[in-house]
Amino acid sequence: MTSQSQALDQLVDFQSAIPKISRMGGGGSRTRLFACVRCHLLKTKEQFDKNQCENCPDFDSFEENTTSIYEGIVTLINPKESYVGNVLGLSDVIPGMYAMTVGSSAE
Repeated sequence: MTSQSQALDQLVDFQSAIPKISRMGGGGSRTRLFACVRCHLLKTKEQFDKNQCENCPDFDSFEENTTSIYEGIVTLINPKESYVGNVLGLSDVIPGMYAMTVGSSAE
């Protein structure tokens, strides 16, 4: 398999992990994202209810482990090899969208 083909396969896999968000306007609605307070993974409430947090094995409940207060979004396709992921301490997480700051530090 060529590296271009492998990259395309990774992109397709990654796209399925990104929360589906409708654009505002044009009849669409805005989907609210929440951040895991431990690893900063961003997902919808429905996604957390269905799969909890894939990075945090002791994720107990949506209300206790997530927040809607966050700033900045970074998308990680290959966290282990990502410079940004390493700088933010997110090298050992699943591919996805992450908040840069979470909770009171984001206010």
